[in-house]
Parts: sequence; structure tokens; C-alpha cells
Amino acid sequence: MAAIFEHLRDLRAQRRITVRALSAFGDDRLTVRLVGAGRSTDVRATLLSLADDDDRRCAVLAAMVEAFHGQAGEGQRINASLGRTRGYLRAVLVGLTDDRIDEQSSPDEWSVRQALQHVRNNESRFVADARYAVERLGSAQLQPLERPDPDRGPGTLGPPLPGDVEDVLASVEATRDQITRLAAALSSDELSAATTWAGQTVDVRFMLHRRATHERQHTVQVEKTLRAIGLHPSETQMLLGQVEIARGTLEGMLLGVPEELSSRDPGSGTPALEQLLVQARTQEHDKVAAILEAVS
Repeated sequence: MAAIFEHLRDLRAQRRITVRALSAFGDDRLTVRLVGAGRSTDVRATLLSLADDDDRRCAVLAAMVEAFHGQAGEGQRINASLGRTRGYLRAVLVGLTDDRIDEQSSPDEWSVRQALQHVRNNESRFVADARYAVERLGSAQLQPLERPDPDRGPGTLGPPLPGDVEDVLASVEATRDQITRLAAALSSDELSAATTWAGQTVDVRFMLHRRATHERQHTVQVEKTLRAIGLHPSETQMLLGQVEIARGTLEGMLLGVPEELSSRDPGSGTPALEQLLVQARTQEHDKVAAILEAVS
């Protein structure tokens, strides 16, 4: 999956540029007209088209996998849900500025930084626990079921998560990528390796599914915090949030694509997967440039 992750990194970089460039726009700019490509449109429609573009790519990907009869591993199929939940988290974060990431709604509630710090820490622990469970599965010596971890416990924040909003997002994404790479490489037997959760014996498969559940939980927490501190999204920010959700769905599909399909030519005029992702970045760049030119 190395090639796919490389393209995902480029897509995410362009998306961060898009969100930074457009999220502070006043809603009055949504009706500014853009003229080009033989027809006239406005900023609102162009933002919506970014989500539409990814919807169409999802359809192309589905047809590509079906045509090749590709079979992704179980870990990759579970990864697909992680792309979707990450899209919802990114959507909630649209409009959050650096000066408010540490703001708390009350002294006993986490700031957005702390909530994301906890998510990052929880996912880092999963990676370590899963690797330990797999090593334990193949070890000739009996090892404790639970990996020694002095920082384990519900509500643990883990190591500091410094920097601005972009730095925090980059760190959280890097940890998630560790999970998706690990999951893609695990066999069915390894996914069945025993581990622990809340005092129960479960398996790695269960804990991998739990990543999406945990992210949903803290996405809601972040959204509650933003509302409590008075950050209510503008229409522009809500549109960008929908764009992030569509991108999350696309990422989920990409994480479930069998490795052998990443560079194969599907024929019939359909672009190869790598070409599709290059086009995605270029198309978004061009649309954002057109918006900025129109409103300048």
C-alpha cells in the first residue's frame, strides 16, 4: 500500500490548503460567480462539486475492484470504516482556529487539543498492543496476556500534542496511518490474536473495529466542545465539512483496495488508480485557484 499512502499524503496536503484558504470566507462570497470551462457557476456550487468529484471517484473505484475481482484482506476491509469516521472528525474541525484549540467549555472538560491527544494516544496504544498480541501468538514462551503499560487507563491523555491545528492534525493522521498499514498486513489468525480491553479478553480484530467507535465518540465530544465555546460553523464551513466527509469515504475505499490493483491498467478508458489520485489533487488545486481568483 506504499503507493496509495504516498498519494493520500499529497491529497491531504492539498485538502489542508483548501480548508485554510476558504474556511474563513464570509457566506456572502458563496454567490460570487466563477466563469470558465464553457459555463458559469458560483463558489457554493464549486465547493459542492469537490464532494461530487470524490463521489464519482468512489464509483470508479468500486467498478475497478469488481472488474479485477480483487479481494482485499480482512484488515483492509475493516480499515474502510476508519476512513469514513476520520472524514467526520475533519468535518467537525473545519473552522477551528489555532487560538481556540486549547479553549475549554469548563475546567472539567477537555479542550479540542486534549480530545485529539487522547485519540492519538489511544491509537498508539492499539498499535503497540496489536504488535504485542501477534508476537505473543508466535512466541514459544508464555507471556502475560496484557502488555505492560504504566500509562494505561480510561481517559489517559498520553504524550503532549504540541503545535497549531495543522500540526495536531498531522500527528493524529500519522498515528492513524500506522494502524491502517498494520491492519493491512495482518492475517486472519493474527487478527484473532488475544488481547485485553476493559478487563476482558478480546482479540485484535475486535480492537481494530473499536477504533471507529472510539473516533465517533470523540468526534461528538469535539463538536459539543466547539458549540459550548461559541464556535458555530458558517455555511461555508459546513459545505467544507461535507467535502471532508466525502473525502473520508474515498479514503476508506482506498484503504480497502487490494494492493495488486494500485498500478494496474483497468482499460476501457478508465484511469489507473494512481492516475485517478493525481487527477484528484490537480482538480482540487485548480478549483480552489479559480475560487480565489473570483473573490479577489
